Amino acid sequence: MNNSEQLKAALRAQLGPAAAGLDLDAVVAAALAGSAPAAPVPVAGADADGFCLLYQKRDGQYLSVHAPAPGGRPLGADELLDELKKKRLFNIDRGELDEQLARADGSARRISSFVDDCKNLGEAPSLKVAQDEMAVWLTVPQGLWPELLPTVTRQLREDERVVHGILERKLAALAALVREETAVFRNAVVARGTPPTRGVTARLRYEFDTHKGPVPLPLPDGRVSYYQLNLIKNVRKDQTLAIKYPAGLGEPGLTVRGQVVPPLRGRDVKLLPGQNVKTTADGLKFFAAASGHAHGDASVVSVDNIYTVAGDVDYATGNIDIDGTVVITGWVRTGFSVQAAGDIEILGGVEGATVVSRGGSIMVHGGVLGSGRARLEARYDITANHAESAWLSARRQVKIKDSLLHSLTLAGGSVQVFEKKGAIIGGIVRARGSILAKQVGGEGGARTELRIENSEGQALLDELELIDKKLAQLTVERRGTERMVAGRLGARAAENGEAERDMQDLVRFSDLETKIRMYETRRAELRRGLQLPARANIKVKDVVMPGTTVSFAGRQLVLNERHQYVTFYCREDEIRFLPFTE
Repeated sequence: MNNSEQLKAALRAQLGPAAAGLDLDAVVAAALAGSAPAAPVPVAGADADGFCLLYQKRDGQYLSVHAPAPGGRPLGADELLDELKKKRLFNIDRGELDEQLARADGSARRISSFVDDCKNLGEAPSLKVAQDEMAVWLTVPQGLWPELLPTVTRQLREDERVVHGILERKLAALAALVREETAVFRNAVVARGTPPTRGVTARLRYEFDTHKGPVPLPLPDGRVSYYQLNLIKNVRKDQTLAIKYPAGLGEPGLTVRGQVVPPLRGRDVKLLPGQNVKTTADGLKFFAAASGHAHGDASVVSVDNIYTVAGDVDYATGNIDIDGTVVITGWVRTGFSVQAAGDIEILGGVEGATVVSRGGSIMVHGGVLGSGRARLEARYDITANHAESAWLSARRQVKIKDSLLHSLTLAGGSVQVFEKKGAIIGGIVRARGSILAKQVGGEGGARTELRIENSEGQALLDELELIDKKLAQLTVERRGTERMVAGRLGARAAENGEAERDMQDLVRFSDLETKIRMYETRRAELRRGLQLPARANIKVKDVVMPGTTVSFAGRQLVLNERHQYVTFYCREDEIRFLPFTE
């Protein structure tokens, strides 16, 4: 087989079906003649990309840059610099390199006068396959090699069993060069495998707002509210916090000898469950194990059911609202609010602010200086050192250690002001169970009222009054219905003794009977709700000042003189008192 036939065979093997549409005779003739073919040869993959030839002649190192084929990628500056580095060629004029990259016309220029020793290159061109079979290098010693292209092509396919990635354009350009002039090529890449690609990187999608900085709430008029800064990211138990999308697999590669290279998996992104967070078995979904404040960093997502404010609740924090417990090391300043599903503990105090525990208790280590604006409301208990000009409401107990001044205090259980001064001066204190204090009222005659009644007593009384009126109206309607039925069945009653039973059946199953029974049931519930505990009382250890009003379920007693060491209670609709007992 002559050189032309060998070259055509190589092209058919390399191009596959695409070779059928080409004039291979013209292509081979042009290649052997060292000139470009009349029609472009369709190429694909790495062979279509631009390339460079780096070689040595007697007077130094030469470089030529070749343009890509249609659809190929031009040679990049970084790629060229990497090739020069491999050849140990440094300090090359960067401007000249950029000019050659821009021109890319295959013309050669000397870029260095350095001449390397070529004695160890052998006497004939040689091929070397990389250990990973991803590249084949060609070394051409000094001399003229007119048969280089067919010889190397045969060696690649037959001796080295290369079936993929032959750089036909580069090999043809190299062969054309050494056919006419002496040039030395050292480790020129003439075949390159297709490397495997890496898949997409794993990613995380958070299902809650992960922004950590303050974000003032926009208002309809274009302003913003610095009372709402969105610093707390509330989540509920079992709420989805994050979803992890795993890294994907890339495309497999192919060595020059046709061996498949496994694809690479994309970079993983780690996310671990922190406090109060659970995951699915595959670790791809993260859920809140408790309600609270969610937060995440680069590797951990957590839910804090105890949120700590280091300092005051003011313009730096905005209002606080969390589905958990709150600990505040400073004060809650005027105009701000703290709300929580759990307990609220305030190490400082409360000014004219709102503090609401929807499902727990409130503990204020300092005092409440309300200035008529403070409002504290708890599902269970409220405890404070002292309180002044405030509104306090707890379903169980209100306990003030020192003094309770000019405040409205409501408790579903008891109110205790019994440590230190233990004084209740001014305002209204209402409890369903008991009131305990050391001193009640002041020397200045501040109006002070102590009430033992249901916290919803007036509402219950109002509803009871409406029900009594409705029952009276329904009773009148029932009697009218009974008379009408009796008149209609009167004649039949004289002849048939069952007429009376018929009338009773009509009334029994009437809508009036159903409504009456419903209202009577509700009336009984209201009456039970208005009843006070059997041991409901008001106890004052030291003194009750004149002008103080004591009441039990609406029955009032205005005290006109001082009372000491006294216990007030109600029996048979009369307010009585006994000596104080612990």
